[in-house]
Amino acid sequence: MTAVRSILLLGVAIGALAQPVEIVNTHGGVSVGVADENRLRIWWTGTEPHTNEGIVVSRSPVRLLVEAQTPVGRSADVEVRLPLGLPFAVKTDHGDIDVTGMVRRASLQSARGSLSVEVPLEITVIGVESTKQPSVVDTPRGRSMPLRAQQIGPRMRVWKLMNSVASRDLVYGHLTAQLHSPSELRVRDWEIPRDWPLKPHTGAERIADALMLRGSRRGRSSSPPPQTRRAPRPSASESTPTGTVVFSSEVRMVSMTVAVSDAGGRPMIGLSHGDFVVEEDGERQDVQVVDPEDSPFNLAILLDLSGSTSVDLEHMRGATRRLVELAGANDRVALYAMAGSMFHRLVPLTSDRDLLVRRLMRLPQPIGGSPIWDVVMIAYEDQLAERAGERNALVVISDGIDNRISGQSVPSRLSAAKLIRAAGEMDTRIYPVFLLSGERFGRNWSSTARKRLEALTKATGGRLFTARSVADVEPVLPELAKELRSVYEIAYYPANQQFDGSWRRVSIKVGSRGARVRARPGYFAD
Repeated sequence: MTAVRSILLLGVAIGALAQPVEIVNTHGGVSVGVADENRLRIWWTGTEPHTNEGIVVSRSPVRLLVEAQTPVGRSADVEVRLPLGLPFAVKTDHGDIDVTGMVRRASLQSARGSLSVEVPLEITVIGVESTKQPSVVDTPRGRSMPLRAQQIGPRMRVWKLMNSVASRDLVYGHLTAQLHSPSELRVRDWEIPRDWPLKPHTGAERIADALMLRGSRRGRSSSPPPQTRRAPRPSASESTPTGTVVFSSEVRMVSMTVAVSDAGGRPMIGLSHGDFVVEEDGERQDVQVVDPEDSPFNLAILLDLSGSTSVDLEHMRGATRRLVELAGANDRVALYAMAGSMFHRLVPLTSDRDLLVRRLMRLPQPIGGSPIWDVVMIAYEDQLAERAGERNALVVISDGIDNRISGQSVPSRLSAAKLIRAAGEMDTRIYPVFLLSGERFGRNWSSTARKRLEALTKATGGRLFTARSVADVEPVLPELAKELRSVYEIAYYPANQQFDGSWRRVSIKVGSRGARVRARPGYFAD
């Protein structure tokens, strides 16, 4: 064992921390926070994070042991920041234990000291045992978490506190505690931040409801408006009653994306300004067309890593790498996954291809159910929802068989119909790469899934691609990349600058014979 001289020696990447971490502070308390970072950090309470004199670390093949040996003049309590997903244990004889965040697996032991736990209760199983009854027990209202006494001998009993997580519900974390004489026992629900990289699928309904509410306020439940924004171009002058000429320094501009294919359904690329005719309420508009090569895509790739794909992990990795390579030089790419019935943001939108390829080597283990409809909704909200009016695409590589179809555990909270209605409000095109390998399950699960995904693409202006299995995905990807290049960004200054909330019908045509345009039918001039 060696004393830690710098906090950077504890700044170990998650990949190197395969072992659980055991934190021992015999004479003081331990406060643990789970953080969205790749480093383990420990310091004495009330000191700067780099002040860790007296913290001793030893390693073995099965654990990383961190022991706090209180230096003279220091507080006896330590604070710990652990990377998300790292199992840990805490031991203390004379100190309080405080745990906050999304815990994967935690084991806590305390002889004399209170326990405070703040975790996402919906997805965390909690089991606490205490030799003596705590004087204070504080649990959230509306949660059934009674403290119960259990006789374990003629003269001995223990006090237990547990929460109930139904077997069909999603379970991510497990926290157990063995206490002797705690003064207080407090449990709180930890709210998962919106920008957190790991989320349960159960938040999808909230997102869908917000999208549909936005649509209903505009008098419809689908087809969101193109993006409108102020642009610094002088408008026509106007005369006031006094004869003074007033110039408006800003006008509103409409921006929207369109996909163009020929009569055979093949993407049409290389179109320019002169190929498009745009009319708003029957009046032709002066349009600008941004070349797809100059206008970057925000491309999010969602991988279905549910348990049924475990044998195809290497093929999934190879296909995704190929798709990353095919993305345009200016495109931003995000990498997402559904694994353990959870949404994982593996890499946020980035132009760093090397980072994406490196992260592909550490994909989550394929496991868990398939609430794919929920996860699609969460993947949209994660970053694309904030980029309305830009060229956004969500590529979903999956057999599409949600557990609502199969009747298995952990189904989506969203129905397919609700997802499709809400998708009409997304300013994002969805491109499923539909895996026919789901046909092996029979019972028409695969055909049902395909129908749902086709409806989803229709609602968003995307297109469905098919592959026999993950091993056969790569030949499809050049066609997908070509499809993305056929999505054009069109912008124009409407002749009618009175944005009074009325509906405006927009017609977009391409002069080439047989050309087909996929675009929104219009917008409300909010």
